Amino acid sequence: TILLNNGRTIPTIQFGTYKMKGPDCKKAVLSAFQAGYKGLDTASVYDNEKEVGEAIVESGIPRENLFIQTKLWRSFCGRRKNGKPKCDPELNKSLRKLGTKYIDCWLMHWPGPGRHLNYPPVRQGMDRPKVKIEGNASKMVPEDWSPAMRLYTYKEMAKHVGSNVRSLGVCNFSVRQLEELLAYCEENNIPKPAVVQNECHPLLSAVDVRKFCSQEGIVFQAYASLGAGSLGLMDNPVVKQIAASHGVTPAQVLLKWGLQLG
Repeated sequence: TILLNNGRTIPTIQFGTYKMKGPDCKKAVLSAFQAGYKGLDTASVYDNEKEVGEAIVESGIPRENLFIQTKLWRSFCGRRKNGKPKCDPELNKSLRKLGTKYIDCWLMHWPGPGRHLNYPPVRQGMDRPKVKIEGNASKMVPEDWSPAMRLYTYKEMAKHVGSNVRSLGVCNFSVRQLEELLAYCEENNIPKPAVVQNECHPLLSAVDVRKFCSQEGIVFQAYASLGAGSLGLMDNPVVKQIAASHGVTPAQVLLKWGLQLG
């Protein structure tokens, strides 16, 4: 485990559930538990928190022996029409689906609205226009989004730390966005993030963000350690050569690369 800046600990390796759905997700999570994983990463927008929760129950592992983290999707930044924060009911939904009374780490999934108004991303086009996709109104990003909305939402998320959230984190933040957030945390006397989760692998080493996190006492957590999209890292000739020379798999080489960077 690694020590967080709030005195708690986080597993060095966690099992990610991105793109996993239904019974296959539940089966995979149970297999991960059997293999020895104690940490799980999911998100409300993955639409698999229910299956992850079922696997947690069926595993028989005491809740206090697990580290469960989930994320707040960017549709739920800002305030509802009644002036109350959008994030509160989303946390309650995640808790209910996961079948747990607390989240070990709750992360803001994205720092901004992205290039689209809702999820999934707009159909690819030369100019990537913002398009409202029919049937996705519940996951639509606020059309009035602003950087201030990001900071306000983090502040509202922080209110749950100590009750049903143990630690707070953010994902996909740049150094500039992290600097802005930490200044805001200091001004408002709220806990700074304990974890920053960004894409990181040999083709995207995230040097600047990792250095910033190290300086600020924040744990940097990599996602897509095996590569993302069409990068083909698992079939990369250099990775395969290293794996063959050590008698291990390409996946083990890529995970070890991340571990050696801390």
